[in-house]
Amino acid sequence: MKLVGDRIVLRRVTAADLPTLIAILREPAVAARWSAPDDEGDRALLAGEDGDGAERITTWAITLDGAIVGWIAGWEKLEPDYRHAGIDLFVATDHHRKGIGPEAIALVCRHLFEQAGHHRITIDPAADNVAAIRAYEKVGFRAVGVLRRYERGADGTFHDGLLMDLLPEDLELPRSPAGPLRIVPARGSLRWAIGDRVLDGSEIVELCCSGGWLTGRFEWNGTVDARPTFHFSVERGGADVAPHTIPIPEGAILRRAQ
Repeated sequence: MKLVGDRIVLRRVTAADLPTLIAILREPAVAARWSAPDDEGDRALLAGEDGDGAERITTWAITLDGAIVGWIAGWEKLEPDYRHAGIDLFVATDHHRKGIGPEAIALVCRHLFEQAGHHRITIDPAADNVAAIRAYEKVGFRAVGVLRRYERGADGTFHDGLLMDLLPEDLELPRSPAGPLRIVPARGSLRWAIGDRVLDGSEIVELCCSGGWLTGRFEWNGTVDARPTFHFSVERGGADVAPHTIPIPEGAILRRAQ
């Protein structure tokens, strides 16, 4: 099972992924927010093993351009009266503060709501982990309350946690970054991209213009010499809508539509 986002792809963790994931987990900035190193226990966690069977755990490798840049898990409490889900994750230090975490969280939350049928998702960062809390808030999580002396950290002391939860109506999908339209080598040929994000031959985008953002369809026939076009409609009053098609110049600012 793969979950595909604007920039990242989440795929199920395999045994071959574990050395790379362990290496990321041992990075100082990541390890500082995780439990004390335990190779056997960490491998079991990363693989999604649940010793007592009280939860169903699904783990994904977070990949960017095919490379593993982090890990995320969706765990599910299955007792009917208290059924809900939760998320844990980490991202490689080089990819902190680049929007990778919120995009991965949004993908897993949508899966847990729409495919697994949950009505509530929780997450419990350290109360002093301001960057993580802000990332979760971007997706729609709300603070419920402080969990005092909740979790033992790598230094051996217990610190406070923050319980946050998310309902389906709270979920906010991160806005796709804007960038210039340009030609990049990809998939064995030259293709049009927004910044470094390769576009398919036809997809909904937003074009930056003097009046703001205009939503329409990006179209390209796959020939490098052919100029991509932007197809949109303008209301002329009442139910009358006029379709328009314009060429998109290289360097125009675009972003994928929500």
